Amino acid sequence: MANSFQDISQVLTQLKPTFPPQQLTVTGAGNSVNVADVGTDRINAQLHVGDATALTSLAVKMQAAIDDGSGSPDAASWVDITGAAFTTVTTDPGTAGAVPETIEFQLPQALTVTAEPYIWVRAYATLTGTNIYLCVPLLACRKYDQEQSFQNTPGNSNVIN
Repeated sequence: MANSFQDISQVLTQLKPTFPPQQLTVTGAGNSVNVADVGTDRINAQLHVGDATALTSLAVKMQAAIDDGSGSPDAASWVDITGAAFTTVTTDPGTAGAVPETIEFQLPQALTVTAEPYIWVRAYATLTGTNIYLCVPLLACRKYDQEQSFQNTPGNSNVIN
């Protein structure tokens, strides 16, 4: 039996974009996205860029935190995710935009065995110039409930419950 699937939506989930489509005018952080329900610690991010004004550069990197900054007991402490940075944009991509760049990254491991895991992700954009249009959507594998994954179904009597 082949290991394949026809409908990618059965295994992937699109998360809320950290930067929804917008005109970026200042350096700053995108929205915090909770990735606690992602099936693995691997996430894909895409950088879509469009028309810019007086652009010198745009650098976008991914960051992680144990909370989103609004939770207790303290504000989020964001850390850069190793290897999760897009190629710096140094030329105006124009009104047609540039081919999106996709990166894959893994959430950092908790600092200690008893530390909380990283479950929040965001993009951080450093803009040198007046403005640029951008969007940073996120994709990841769905998390499946292991108890439901191995149910004894008709024709599958060899499954151990």
